[in-house]
Amino acid sequence: MNRSIALLAKIFFASAISYMLLGGSSLAPMQNPKGSAQSGNGLELKIDRIDEGQPGGPKFAVELTNKAQNDLVLNLGEVIGDKQILNVVLTVSDERGESHRLINSREPFSVAGSVYPLAVPLCLGCTFSFPVDFQRYHTMDAATLNPGSYSIEARFAGRPVDDRSIEVPPNWTGVVSSNRLQFKIQ
Repeated sequence: MNRSIALLAKIFFASAISYMLLGGSSLAPMQNPKGSAQSGNGLELKIDRIDEGQPGGPKFAVELTNKAQNDLVLNLGEVIGDKQILNVVLTVSDERGESHRLINSREPFSVAGSVYPLAVPLCLGCTFSFPVDFQRYHTMDAATLNPGSYSIEARFAGRPVDDRSIEVPPNWTGVVSSNRLQFKIQ
């Protein structure tokens, strides 16, 4: 019994840290989808534009929705100190078909603190979302994205939590890709 309570406390603690670090993330009941998304092994990944008509560059929301028959635990990445590195890869493609992987400019380049898994429990039918402000990202290959038409898509690779200090139920593993969303850079 004590072991179960300790496990729930650790999952709750990891969830609370995830919420605080991802700033503006939400765990909400599933809503009507606005675009096509891919589902993989019970998990749906979708990307939507959330800044229509606002200045300051494109802003998106990445959503992971539990469409499985049971609750899931997602290993979204690692928490390093006060920053997180996500297992969600964002890729931008230009009109010529060249693809560029995006990196969050807040990702740490060195470890200067504790490292914890970013385990997120995702109840049946719920969605976990986090914002993507395009201005906070740069391309991995240092390419300049000039004004023009682009597409963006997300890919999530779920991996087992590899931390002996936290016991979590078996978590979702596999790969799922999002819809491809068209946008313009002015």
